[in-house]
Amino acid sequence: MYRKSRAVTAAALVVACTACAKQTAGPVLTLTPMEAIWTASIQPTNQNSGQAAASRRTMINGEVSMVADKDYPLRTVVHITLGTPVTDASVSWALVPERCGTGGVPVLPVNAFSPIEVGPSGRGEVTAVIPFTLPTSGAYHINIYEAQRAELADVQACAQLTLRAK
Repeated sequence: MYRKSRAVTAAALVVACTACAKQTAGPVLTLTPMEAIWTASIQPTNQNSGQAAASRRTMINGEVSMVADKDYPLRTVVHITLGTPVTDASVSWALVPERCGTGGVPVLPVNAFSPIEVGPSGRGEVTAVIPFTLPTSGAYHINIYEAQRAELADVQACAQLTLRAK
């Protein structure tokens, strides 16, 4: 009797777990590069100076979109708008695989990404065409770096890109 009860309980648990897995696994998005768009909001990062002091949060914000170039699908068009307390400066950025904060290597050398020119109002915008085929899966983010430096320690903000259909 005890064995039968354990077997029934185990079978019920398997059925319940299978039902849970089917509910939480959302639909798989299958898109071609021309059907896809990646978007994100730029979020400030906490900056640590390496000293025994509290980290400071940068005040950068903005939006990012990334689509395949309609004339040449092996290229990607990235549009970034941002607001920052920095004025009259060039700000570096890069497209990086994986999630924000992982320290991944950009998909191209950092100098392949057109800098964002920030005006006297602290607003900057760039539309850049990069020689990179728009991905239709995986995880990607945009790092915004302090000035013209492009090291992980110089990341001022990050935008975790989300894939969706146009």
